[in-house]
Amino acid sequence: MIILVGILSGVFTATESASVAVIYATLLTFLIYRTMTRQMFLTAVAKTVKTTGVVLLLIGVSTMFQYLMGLYQVADLTGELLASISSNPWVIFFMINLILFILGTFMDMASTILICTPIFLPIAMTYGMDPVQFGIVILLNCALGLNTPPVGTTQFIGCAIGGVSVGTVMRTILPFYGALVAALLLVTYVPAFSLWLPRLLMG
Repeated sequence: MIILVGILSGVFTATESASVAVIYATLLTFLIYRTMTRQMFLTAVAKTVKTTGVVLLLIGVSTMFQYLMGLYQVADLTGELLASISSNPWVIFFMINLILFILGTFMDMASTILICTPIFLPIAMTYGMDPVQFGIVILLNCALGLNTPPVGTTQFIGCAIGGVSVGTVMRTILPFYGALVAALLLVTYVPAFSLWLPRLLMG
């Protein structure tokens, strides 16, 4: 309730809600339930520092990759190359998906969206893709990329928290990869799959 009410009322952001939740849980376990000992608290803090270190390292790699892409104008060159390769919409959409997925494995979601949207959205719209449809396409590609090595920020963070290896996780999430890829293909090549609800709500 604290998190939901705080976010919906605008008291704090979704990110800040994590800090509020930690403070609330700490006070609850120390003062109400009295189940948190000093040693348990230090152990939890040590594990948090380790996990945060993984996150900061991944953010650093992602930021470096983003800087190099901007420095060498990789996104602009890719967009121009893509437009010159084929005039078939199915081929163009497939290549956009492939590029977004590859970039998503190295970069965080915000960087991918900010860099790639101005480049690929005009091309996608030229070949008949709706902006709403493109938005869902780029989000699905980011979801796949964030769970795919070599960087795969979300996967590495989850593995660090759970104390399991990336290889073990990769073997168990393959069916979910298949579901995401199937959803991505449906959204990409069947516009009604992603547009019927917005059109219904917006008349």
